[in-house]
Amino acid sequence: MNKFYCTMCTVECAPIKKKDRPKNVPLCDECRNKVLSIYTKLVMESFISLSKEDLLKIKGIGEETANSFVEFFKDKNNKQMLIDLYNSGVRIIN
Repeated sequence: MNKFYCTMCTVECAPIKKKDRPKNVPLCDECRNKVLSIYTKLVMESFISLSKEDLLKIKGIGEETANSFVEFFKDKNNKQMLIDLYNSGVRIIN
């Protein structure tokens, strides 16, 4: 059996199923979780800063939803609440 080494920390890791391996680059579970966490945070930060015009370009989002979304995130407390939830470990998954 081939040995795989994490490309971030160089620790030997278990083989990763090809379908789960982004661009065939093996990562250990710890590094994969770090990467996913960083990616999730970046997506969240980008999402809460979308403008009404950006939101209206998304299929299924209309004027009322876009307005509600923008109004909700105008309040710095709402943005901070989402950041605090993220920092405490809450994750949104689909």
